[in-house]
Parts: sequence; structure tokens; C-alpha cells
Amino acid sequence: MRGWIHYSLENIEQAITDFTRALELDPSYIADYLALGIVSREFHDLRSSLVALDRALELDPTSAIVYMNRGWTYHWSGETQLALDDFNRALELDPQVTEAYNGRGWVHIVLKEYEQALDDFNHALELNPKSRDALHGRGGVYVQLKEYEHAIADFDHYLEIDKANPYVYLRRGIAYAGLKNHQQALADFDRALTLDPKNTKVYLYPEVYHYRGLTYLWLQDIKRGCADLTRATEGDSARIFYSWRVEWVNMCQQKPDSGIAARLEAIATADPTRCSAYVCKGVALWFRKNYEEALTELEQAIQQVPEEWDSYFWKGMAFLSLEREEEAVEAIKKALDEGMPPILLTPLRWFEQEKPDFYEKQVVPLLAKYV
Repeated sequence: MRGWIHYSLENIEQAITDFTRALELDPSYIADYLALGIVSREFHDLRSSLVALDRALELDPTSAIVYMNRGWTYHWSGETQLALDDFNRALELDPQVTEAYNGRGWVHIVLKEYEQALDDFNHALELNPKSRDALHGRGGVYVQLKEYEHAIADFDHYLEIDKANPYVYLRRGIAYAGLKNHQQALADFDRALTLDPKNTKVYLYPEVYHYRGLTYLWLQDIKRGCADLTRATEGDSARIFYSWRVEWVNMCQQKPDSGIAARLEAIATADPTRCSAYVCKGVALWFRKNYEEALTELEQAIQQVPEEWDSYFWKGMAFLSLEREEEAVEAIKKALDEGMPPILLTPLRWFEQEKPDFYEKQVVPLLAKYV
């Protein structure tokens, strides 16, 4: 019990010490293995969490609560299929375990199975209308489906219950940005940063700075946009993605120097199988005038993440260089439809001298309409 009090006070190490001492006194105490599994997970010691929960299941293989908690630990570990198996097993044992529906919903989000995720979060909310995990998760699904009003409604409901979760402000900000309510989006991004001033949630800062940077780009404030995107590269999460976008924004402020292709190739080497790495390689090949090869890399990026607008814009640039102008316009419009800030159209200006007729007929109206 003292361990749980420490946990409630966020004294995680002291909680683990007490739970460990309790197990020394009674190695068959299932509830203590469960407690140690939960708190170790919160402490980001996923290996210890799995060891404790495995032991709990050895002692009681019919515990839906333990399966549910091990599912969450597998989810945090990136073991998606194992997480799904445990959530399914928990619900077979007890269909009333709300957190198992929530956990399975988050797994479906990872798998981009959004309708299944909605079903699970809806079921969780039937069992507990104030389930924060379900409101957060369902709001996140609505963001992915671009149903931004529904997303905001769920996030608002969540914040009526708990105003201290920075991730909910982040995701509500993304929803507001999707509705082009940029000032409200900025307010939510700022609030997310205020709630975690010491950057204790390691994945939060890069994402907030990235989306706040994009919002500034929508507002034509390229200096602040570039500054925020640059700060996003300071985190480890998706660093290739953020570094690539910084390079693109810099291109919009001044024409790239001769080292741009090498810099993009260097960014790609950090994780060559990521979507952003294929984009980097494709754009580097475009700068090296290898246009067909550039298209191949960009198509690979699109196959991996079809909703990412970077690939479509630079595919359009490659089509332009190959004199395939209709396909170029189609690809560039696709990038805009997918949410690209119009200020990033600036590289099209490089064709003003090379393709004056096309530039006057197609590019000028695009820039006039969007920039």
C-alpha cells in the first residue's frame, strides 16, 4: 500500500522499491507482481514490467486484468501483434474490461485500422462514458479520418475531466489546424509545451514543435516556422522526417547551394527504409538531374505513406523536369489537397526562366491562389 501511495505521488522509484520488498516477503502475491508490472511500465522499464506480468500469469493464467496490462506493456514496446493477442485474451476472459478495449483501440490505430479502433473506443465509452483513454483515442482516430469537429468534441470532453494532459492539447491543436483555425491551434500547442516545461515526455516536444512550425507556415511566417521545425530535430523521434522538412523550408527562403543533394543523402542514411528517407533520396536525385530515378524513390515513399504530401509535391517537380506537365500539376494539387502549407510551393519559382510558358499558365495561378 505504501508503494501505491508513492506511485500516486509520482515517486516511482520508491514505489518499485516497496513492491519489490513486498515480493521478498511473499513471492506468491499476484497483486504485487501486477503492481510491479504497472509501475515498471510507467517508469519505462518495459523488460521488468514484462517479467513481473509473466510471473503473475504463471500464478493465475485466467486473470483478464493481467493480460490487459501485459497488452499495454507490449503496446509500449512496439510488439503490436503480442499486444493485440493479450487484449483479445483479456476480453475473452472478461468482456467488461474497459481498458482492454482501449488498448486494442490504440493497437488498431498503429495498424491504421481506424474503423476497428472506433468500434473499440465506442465500446469502452459504453462501459465508462468518462474513460479518458477512450476519449483521447477516439479523438485521435477522428483526426486521422479528418473528422476534426468530432475530434475536438472528444478532446473537449477529455479536458473537462483532466486539464493536465499535454498530448490532448497537442492533438486538439492538430484538429484545429485541420480546420484552418490556426490561432486556436497555436494556443493549444503553446499549452502543451507549458504543461511539460522540463520536457519529461520525450516524444512530446518534437511533435509539438513540428505541428506548431507547420501552423506558422500556413500563416506565411516562414521564420518562426523554420525555427520550430529546427527545434523538432533536437528530439530522437522521427528525426529524419523533421530534418528533411527543415531543408525544404530553407529552400523556400533561398535557393539551395551545391551541397543540398549530399545533405539530403546524409539525412537518409540514418534510417534508409523510412518514408522520409525515400523522399530525401528522391529529391537528392532530382537535384542531380536523375529525374526518372527520383520518381522511383518518390513512388516508394508514396506506397509506404500514401497520405504524406511531401512525396506528391516533389513527384510534381520531377514530372516538370521530364516535360510531363499535366501529371506535374496533378501531383502538386494532390500535395495541396493532402494539407501541404502553400508557402512550400516556392520551389516552383525555379522554373520561371526554364519553362516560361508553363510557369505563366500553371504556376502563377497556383501561387496566386494559395500563397
